[in-house]
Amino acid sequence: MACLWLHPNSRNWFARYVTAEGKQVNRTTATPDRNTAQVLADGWAHTEKLARQGVLTAARARQVVSEI
Repeated sequence: MACLWLHPNSRNWFARYVTAEGKQVNRTTATPDRNTAQVLADGWAHTEKLARQGVLTAARARQVVSEI
């Protein structure tokens, strides 16, 4: 699961999650709404988890993106 944080100089939420390579990254969600940001962040984290497990295919990636 991704965590959210609000940068002091920004009105948009940022997500922190682990990539498929095991590296932690920060990415802006480009939205000031926390609930929307959490859905985006969880989708990114889930996609990276599938890639890390080796089960992410092109069709599965499209499905995950469409769910977001």
